[in-house]
Amino acid sequence: MSGTLSPSKPLSSSEVVALCQELRDVIRAGVPLHAGIASAGAFSPRVATALEQLATRVEQGVDLADAVEEQSSLIPPVLRGIVTAGLRSGRLDELLDDLSTATQELDRLRGVLMRGLIYPLFVVLLSAVLANTVLPVLLDWLEQVFETVPDAGWAHFVLQNAWLIKNLGWIVLGGLVGLWMSGVITTRMRGEQLSGWSVFAIVPPLQRVVEDSRLARVVHLLSLLVKYGVPLPEALRLASATTDNNQLAMEFSGLAEHIANGGNMADHRFRRIPRFLQWMFSVGNRDSRLSETLLEAATYYRQRAIHGAELVARIAPSIVLVFLGGGFTLLYALIIYGPLTDLWTKLGAV
Repeated sequence: MSGTLSPSKPLSSSEVVALCQELRDVIRAGVPLHAGIASAGAFSPRVATALEQLATRVEQGVDLADAVEEQSSLIPPVLRGIVTAGLRSGRLDELLDDLSTATQELDRLRGVLMRGLIYPLFVVLLSAVLANTVLPVLLDWLEQVFETVPDAGWAHFVLQNAWLIKNLGWIVLGGLVGLWMSGVITTRMRGEQLSGWSVFAIVPPLQRVVEDSRLARVVHLLSLLVKYGVPLPEALRLASATTDNNQLAMEFSGLAEHIANGGNMADHRFRRIPRFLQWMFSVGNRDSRLSETLLEAATYYRQRAIHGAELVARIAPSIVLVFLGGGFTLLYALIIYGPLTDLWTKLGAV
């Protein structure tokens, strides 16, 4: 086989967990690296292919870090950075274990969000389908009933706006698509990439959850790199390569450049990260406990993201049901019972 994999989308988070666990088990077993990787099992064909390619390159004498770097189209930056840092510190198995645990926690966070958004999405689609199928039938019926009724009152108003009501479902869907596209454009203009995770940030209530999860991941990785002896400028560069938020990556890269040029962290002007994280950086650096302080910050942001996701998952279905379900019911009542009330009033006056 060739030395690198053909271009493909990066491994998913579950595949990253599997690859981390396979590499960790091989390293802890103490067997020759190329033989251990070649014999490692995998539940995913893509993970198995990645392991086979790594085994081939290591057997050819290529360093594991370089072999992993060759698979840049498949292996995400976070795993490449961990392997590089782990080999330099001699604690690769522990780093892989920590990365696997952190990735599984983020997977659980995504699962909470997805479960909370499935029902609201179903209600939105169902409301649009009902609006596009039921409302035209009702309006056609009203046109026939009130065709010969003079001064139809409310029915006259409804029939005047028949086109708008008949196409209400398409208008709602078009509006949602327009809002989504404007969110995509805004996200791009802010210098962020739309990965499978950050795409949630387009939804306003989820922006804080996504930002907190990003910070939790990159700060956790940075704390691990510092803990295992990676020089801070290099640790910052490696951590910055793992985030899909370009502004956050630029902030970390700028801090790395500042420290590498002999500057002090206390003198650096932070521009794109929250004040709490700035304070944690400052306190950790001052007390020579940067790794522990960053780990505490990562735990804080991760817990806040989890609580935010759970809150959205609890209230989103109720909000969507009240506004869309209630709104559709009210519209149905206005279209049917409003004209009928006018008709009954006229018949009673005869």
